Amino acid sequence: MQGTHLFALALPAFAGALLAPCAARAAVAGTPEQEGIVVGSGIHQGLQLEGNVGTGFNDPYNLGFGGRLGYTTGPGIYLGANAEHFTGSSAASSPQTTLVGGEAGLKIFPTYHLEVRPYAFAGADIPSNANTQFAFAPGAVAAYHFGPAFIDVDGRYFMTPSPTTFMLLGGAGLGF
Repeated sequence: MQGTHLFALALPAFAGALLAPCAARAAVAGTPEQEGIVVGSGIHQGLQLEGNVGTGFNDPYNLGFGGRLGYTTGPGIYLGANAEHFTGSSAASSPQTTLVGGEAGLKIFPTYHLEVRPYAFAGADIPSNANTQFAFAPGAVAAYHFGPAFIDVDGRYFMTPSPTTFMLLGGAGLGF
């Protein structure tokens, strides 16, 4: 009788262990629909929300934080909005600045969990002590997805405004 109870408990646990990887592949926005290399099709559509923190390595882009909200289409085209605030240095002559704009990119999945997304950012650089300037930066995101959550590293090169700078940010987010 005791063996029957153990079997009755073990069977659902075993089935759950077998089915868990399939459940992790449920329809989550911005992730591939199937295993293998995915480029240009087969990506779940939907919203993604992310927060990030990083640096531009020079004034006024020292420590910064922000976020992005984006939508991924079935062919893997990512369209989003991005806002980030950078603190500048403690020197009075170094302003804080805020970057606000849009992004467009293409999601590429070399593996089921790993995303590489080249993109371009275009928007406004709004310094605290000067006039707003046009900002443009090509960049790339490398993200690791697990279920609806992901973590990423984002590198981009701001070609405008001056001073030009390379930024490196780390983030985490969710797909809906």
